[in-house]
Amino acid sequence: HATVCLYGQTGTGKTFTTDSLMALALEDLYAGLAAASPRAAEVGLSVLEVYNENVYDLLGDQRDRPLRVLDPGAGAGAPGGARASSVVEGLQELSVESLEEMQEFAAFAKAQRAQAGTKLNERSSRSHVLFRIRVQMDSGPSGESATDATLTFVDLAGSERVSESCAEGLRLKET
Repeated sequence: HATVCLYGQTGTGKTFTTDSLMALALEDLYAGLAAASPRAAEVGLSVLEVYNENVYDLLGDQRDRPLRVLDPGAGAGAPGGARASSVVEGLQELSVESLEEMQEFAAFAKAQRAQAGTKLNERSSRSHVLFRIRVQMDSGPSGESATDATLTFVDLAGSERVSESCAEGLRLKET
């Protein structure tokens, strides 16, 4: 499991860098899956947005409806009493068959993201977005172990000083 998280001031290229890193990682992932044949693999994608303290599914049918985050608490469902992961109720994970399909879904999700102009950036991302790519692979005929891995790309909304961005109203609330 791995997470790539980008954070910084508005207009510094976080979204561009996230898109570039994700494209390279996906090309490598699908090349690796092709080389791992005949092992059966399943790849899934989910994309969630956190905007003004609400969570939205950018691939779901009801993108305007906030989702609930369920926190199971310490020890719930985790071995040895470790803290179990939070779950986003209703977040869809789409099954993805090819690199091209993955790129299409990612582009669709990106187009749903909250954006608005500020003094610092005319197309500023106003939300945090998590692209979660899950890979499950069966054990191989030569005794390879089964794989269940997750790669998450986190593109955080830019940080900006209100005095520099001249944010007012909704833009100020987003900051």
